[in-house]
Amino acid sequence: MENENVSQEEETEEVVRTSDDTPAFQAVVCIIIATALFILNIVSPDIGGDIMKKVRNFSGAEQELFTNPIDIVENYISKL
Repeated sequence: MENENVSQEEETEEVVRTSDDTPAFQAVVCIIIATALFILNIVSPDIGGDIMKKVRNFSGAEQELFTNPIDIVENYISKL
């Protein structure tokens, strides 16, 4: 019985630990991408400039890459 409680506590701690890892991993990936773009701009400005133009086009585009599910539900409800 005691072993079951210990294993459940370990599982709970593991879930909490892994849920904290996601934002940290995303932050690390963003830092790596920003550093790579910065270095690419120094080493090869023409390629870095082209990539930055693509990023600006994607970020400034009116059309979303992924439709927000809340907007879909809101539009459906408003039509009713």
